[in-house]
Amino acid sequence: MDPTARHLGEILSSLSRPAAYPHPVHDVRVVQTHVSVVFLAGPYAYKVKKPVHFDFLDAHLLERRGEMCRQEVELNRRLSPHLYLGVVSITRGPEGLVVGGGGEAVEFAVQMRRLPEERMMDRLLAARGLTRQMVQQVADALVPFHTSAEAGPAVAAFGTPEAVKTLWDEHFAQVAPFVGKTVSGLQNGYLRAVVEAWAIRKRPLLEARVAGGRIRDGHGDLRTSSVCFIEPLTIFDCLDFSARLRCSDVASDVAFLAMDLRLRMRRDLGEALLGRYVRRSGDGALRRLVPFYTCYRACVRGKVESLRAEEPEISAPEREEAARLARRAFGLACEAASEDLPPVLLAVAGLSGTGKSTLARELGERRGWEVLSSDVVRKSMHGLVVEERASAAVDQGLYTPETTRSTYAALATRAGEALERGRCVVVDATAQAAWERAVLAEAARAHGALFLLAEVRAPDEVIRARLEARTQEPGAVSDAGWEVYLAQKARWEPVTLGEWAHLVIDGDRPVAEVLMQLERELHDRLRPPRMR
Repeated sequence: MDPTARHLGEILSSLSRPAAYPHPVHDVRVVQTHVSVVFLAGPYAYKVKKPVHFDFLDAHLLERRGEMCRQEVELNRRLSPHLYLGVVSITRGPEGLVVGGGGEAVEFAVQMRRLPEERMMDRLLAARGLTRQMVQQVADALVPFHTSAEAGPAVAAFGTPEAVKTLWDEHFAQVAPFVGKTVSGLQNGYLRAVVEAWAIRKRPLLEARVAGGRIRDGHGDLRTSSVCFIEPLTIFDCLDFSARLRCSDVASDVAFLAMDLRLRMRRDLGEALLGRYVRRSGDGALRRLVPFYTCYRACVRGKVESLRAEEPEISAPEREEAARLARRAFGLACEAASEDLPPVLLAVAGLSGTGKSTLARELGERRGWEVLSSDVVRKSMHGLVVEERASAAVDQGLYTPETTRSTYAALATRAGEALERGRCVVVDATAQAAWERAVLAEAARAHGALFLLAEVRAPDEVIRARLEARTQEPGAVSDAGWEVYLAQKARWEPVTLGEWAHLVIDGDRPVAEVLMQLERELHDRLRPPRMR
């Protein structure tokens, strides 16, 4: 056994003994999280920091854990000065580790008064005893707390668009090991795409929040298990180990508790909390950030529960429950993301003759999305009407590499203009090369939109028949024939987008059936995905 595990094991075994405490204790109950162990002993609770090392927390040194205990007491006394009694040493006695004692400290613990468990918000919620008025009482306590909380330039720096994006980037890196376990690849891709679009679209609002003094040194971990309905109302257990994670927009603080209520199937109480907070604070703009921060806080909850699900020191049933909660949290994150969905740029791509142009046109008409055709843009740039035939020889005439680059640049510009107006866009283009897809994807990214690519495929014999029939169609826009198709096929570069962004459509069926498949694939991508 490694020294860290051995040390934690000794803490657990020693402090589970009633004799380890300097006051009468009948029995000891132990509660674990991924970063701490709480010993409920008589009238007091003792919280010990685990010697863990995560990307977001380094507590492997005793000195650091002692500092964290002192920070926890100081920070939590802002909301609950009656609860936090101080920091005590854990020393080695003749029969094992004890709280207090005269020896050298081998660990530290935060000493708190023990709260009545039946008055905790999560317990009341489970017993159906939590009321709208009680939740509003919490909002009434949070408004003055946030108003008086520190809000200087050092705090405000944690709420800038750049700082918020860093938090999201770190989150996705930390969650990567759990993809396929507690969060699906489709969910992860969906969340990444929405968050990337939000980073652009929310920037002005986030900047306004910083300028308006809405970034505060708040609670940072406001869960239903952090509120106790006694006199006075007790809100405790704030995030003490990182100012960077604790200091945030007040919307993030309030959204955390609203998210937890929603996770426990009481969205109505979460709405009551938000409504009361907005009315009491006068912060109407907070509502515009609720989906954003609900999504973030649900992701954090999913990550924390995923970590807990892999802790060897808790029981198998506890690990299974943590994994279940993690999956629910990530599902809730996707639901929140869908409530403020950015516009979409859908590239309907594929070789000539696959039916992509008909599909793009039909989809645009059905959904009311703006349709941009590479053939139309290419011809209009050269003064040709769309029905006018042009040389379709490979790399010649209107189809030189230079003209193709100009065409995709124009498509990106026109798509960006539509996205800026809040319109969804369908781009009908071959997009055979990775750089062509990248131009369209960048247009979506730059304007805070989601990018999807539907690759339409069909067998050679179907395409040949279609291309031959096209030569007899009056008003056909495309100039491509069989030779062009073969050249495109030889140059086709595999699509390397992730599972969420890449749709594969079978184009060798009647248009109505192909359109139905595309609609179904879009529906599955744009609704909140579930863990399968």
